[in-house]
Amino acid sequence: MIETALGRGPGFPMTSDGAGNFALATGEELIASSIRQILGTIPGERPMVPEFGCQAAAMIFENLSEDLLPVIEFYVKEALERWEPRIRVDEVTSEMDETVLKVHVLYTIQATGQQAGLEYPYVIRG
Repeated sequence: MIETALGRGPGFPMTSDGAGNFALATGEELIASSIRQILGTIPGERPMVPEFGCQAAAMIFENLSEDLLPVIEFYVKEALERWEPRIRVDEVTSEMDETVLKVHVLYTIQATGQQAGLEYPYVIRG
């Protein structure tokens, strides 16, 4: 069963299932949730796993320019390859305007061979 191979656990962001329990994510939804968690965590934020996260999340506090987009894309690919073994990262692209940096990730789920994509927005703080 593919759902079992991909896992089951709390989604991110965490929500309630309406009965007072954490809503669980499964399959592709759990992978997308994991990717959002990785990309939204600055390394050092988690005391028990200080290496966890993506350096791109810390860069939103910098003076971002179009010249830094390849660096951000590198950090995203590096973090996902390290922290989400259920996927193969096929492509990372990004675009920005004055308020939002959008990172687009195209990936293949290892267990199924299915390709999926996700857009992660970073709100720019200048």
